[in-house]
Amino acid sequence: MPLSIQSVQMHLMIVAGELILEAGPAPRRDPRAEHILIIGGGTAWALLDAGYGHRCLDRWANPKNRITSQIAGALREWPPAVCGRHTDVISLEHSKGWAMSSYHVFDRLMELLPVEAHGVRMCLANFFFDRPLENVPDQYEKMIEIEHCGVAGFKRDPSLVRQHAVNQRAGVVDSYRHLAPVVDTDHYMVWLRDLPGSVKDRPGPAS
Repeated sequence: MPLSIQSVQMHLMIVAGELILEAGPAPRRDPRAEHILIIGGGTAWALLDAGYGHRCLDRWANPKNRITSQIAGALREWPPAVCGRHTDVISLEHSKGWAMSSYHVFDRLMELLPVEAHGVRMCLANFFFDRPLENVPDQYEKMIEIEHCGVAGFKRDPSLVRQHAVNQRAGVVDSYRHLAPVVDTDHYMVWLRDLPGSVKDRPGPAS
């Protein structure tokens, strides 16, 4: 059953090498833990819940003075994405791991709270191609990885072209789909900022 929006507390933790989201306050930090300077707040939540002290230099979500994370693309896609393709093999492999970590965290978030609280929802992402995927090796390899990476709702079916009223004269002949998190970034970042026990509520080390 989803938690009450007013009383929600959440924390991130690593279990068997996997980043997961759990309800409730984060474990108390060991005062002897190392302190970390964070430039940009994107990793602050995970580090704080892992027990590290912090100083965070960042600008937070603001309806008037928007920041990069509020206007970035908010559809999670298996790397390499359509935008911002990686050319470095190591970076690409790391990105695949991060993509699934975020997938599971968002999926868990939707179990704990209704979408009205945080602005994250699961939607079907559809991909269309003008050739059979077997004739597009990089896209075929990507599809096979997606099928087996753990995302929900995967289906390869050329009939999706007709179901979604794709222009039949466009030459589209192949398609697949899967569930992917879609984030209303304004809504999500304001929720994250105001989350009880979040970065803004936790003091850093004394000056």
